[in-house]
Amino acid sequence: MRKRVIMTATGLSVGRMLVYSAIYRPFISDLVKSEQVWAASNESSVKVFDINAVLVNDAINDGGRVQDDFGEKPNNLLSYAAYFHIFAREATLTAHTNGNLAVQKLDGRVNFGTAIHEGTLEKDIYYIENLVHCIESSFVVKNDTRGNKVVFGDSVLLNIVNGDVFADNRKINHLDPSELFQDKNNNKYINFDEMFSSLGIQSNKLSQRTPNAELNNDNFTDENNRVIKLQDYEPNERNEIVINLTAKVLAKDRPLIIDGISKEKVGTTVIINVDTEGQAEYSMSSPIKIKYNDGGDRGNKNTEIFDDNHLLWNFYDSNSSDGLYHGLIRIDATFQGSLLAPEAHVEAYHNFDGNIVANTVKIVNGESHRWDFQDGSDTETDFPDPEIPETPEVPEEPEEPEIPEVPEEPEIPEVPEEPEEPETPEVPEEPEELETPEVPEEPEEPETPEVPEVPEQPEIPEKPDEFEEPEVPDTPKEPENPGDSEIPEEPKFPEIEVPDLEVDPGLEPETDSAVESPVLEEVDERATSNDPVMMSEMDNDTDMSTEAPLDLASVEDTPDKSVVGSRFLPKTQTMNREILRVLGMALGVFLAIFRFIRKKN
Repeated sequence: MRKRVIMTATGLSVGRMLVYSAIYRPFISDLVKSEQVWAASNESSVKVFDINAVLVNDAINDGGRVQDDFGEKPNNLLSYAAYFHIFAREATLTAHTNGNLAVQKLDGRVNFGTAIHEGTLEKDIYYIENLVHCIESSFVVKNDTRGNKVVFGDSVLLNIVNGDVFADNRKINHLDPSELFQDKNNNKYINFDEMFSSLGIQSNKLSQRTPNAELNNDNFTDENNRVIKLQDYEPNERNEIVINLTAKVLAKDRPLIIDGISKEKVGTTVIINVDTEGQAEYSMSSPIKIKYNDGGDRGNKNTEIFDDNHLLWNFYDSNSSDGLYHGLIRIDATFQGSLLAPEAHVEAYHNFDGNIVANTVKIVNGESHRWDFQDGSDTETDFPDPEIPETPEVPEEPEEPEIPEVPEEPEIPEVPEEPEEPETPEVPEEPEELETPEVPEEPEEPETPEVPEVPEQPEIPEKPDEFEEPEVPDTPKEPENPGDSEIPEEPKFPEIEVPDLEVDPGLEPETDSAVESPVLEEVDERATSNDPVMMSEMDNDTDMSTEAPLDLASVEDTPDKSVVGSRFLPKTQTMNREILRVLGMALGVFLAIFRFIRKKN
């Protein structure tokens, strides 16, 4: 019973672990790695249980080993690191990296991968043992001439869902499922511990090689034309030219030209050892330029052709106990050639072409371009001899020149007469001195104007005497009763004889004011000019302008116009005016007499 309980509990525990691993596998991987590290640190001979053997996705291909792709013991000073653009324990990418990687730990924040240019690279191989970050557009999409092999360590969770590749739950768009590989059965594609141990030994050996030359800044007389001319040196038995540089050579901000690199795949290997001399941080400020053996220049560029890289820079520290440099190398200028510093930290701030082999690598600015190091050639670099100019043809002897005729002697020219001496000019008289102008007298000050007298006040007119009140006229006496006065007799008018006129019974009397009766004209003339009584009355009376109205109501029209000798004259305007004039005169006479009698009384 007791055994059954123990077996049941163990089975449940294992089942629970399997369920958790399917849900969150990174936890199990970290746990297993921690156990492995603990076991290694205690040098325990007890074999740790590897849970990954159960969790590995069977759909992912086994990555195998790096020897499967590049052969056993490559003939190269960098060994397998020569086939990767960046070979490091840890790499951080923040600028475009044009090349493949073999890193123990990757934090990739940008695109990386060897770009397709010439189409000469058949397979781009990567190894990423541990993954911190990787963006979707990483790697380069395969085509008819190019494929990829991407091997992840067994700690990376890989899945293929509907034909899409996922690494630690991050989708990788540029990879095909057939290009995805993984470490299996405790196998690692690259054992970084072994590789870096071997690379450290190699760096020490290179730094101890007998150099062809040891150079410092004093060896470059022209600072603006610092050149290492490889043609001047004889390669050693390994077909190598070794140059040692002091630390100050690359620290100077002047270009350094490596002249004589083979442009072909075969050629002499050039090793340049740089002693950092114990500096904690070493900055390379010299732009590195390359000239080929045929005189051409090479610049920084993307390429798939690596045949012309025969240049290796080995950084070491003569002050270090192990001879290796453990500090920081800053690439502060454009750089070409492969860099070996297995225990150093490298940061690139400018374009870099070659391999970077270092403990940690950080691509900060600029671009890095893959340019694999080539080694192992027995053929020395061929430097073409300068063309010897052809021997020039001997020129024909020239014909003897004809003897020229003796020229006639020229006539002796006449001696010119001596020119007359110019007359001495008269000395001009000195100008009379100008009279000193008199100083003008100061103007007199103007007199102060007199103040005008204040005008006298006008006299106030005397008040006029009071005027006397006018006397009120006496009240006129009432006139006495006019009945008591004597009424004057009416004046007698002379009788006017009216001639009898025969009137045509059929004749209508004219009413036009323009036709006057001859009888009336005669009566009017007499009454005004010949009647003394009328004239005297008009002279004496000054108030004759007022005529009494004439009562015409009593005057009746005579309908019978045939009556002759009647007292009434025909009614015309002239006749009426004469009648009114006579009546007015009579009334005036009457009133004059009345006033005369009144004044008299």
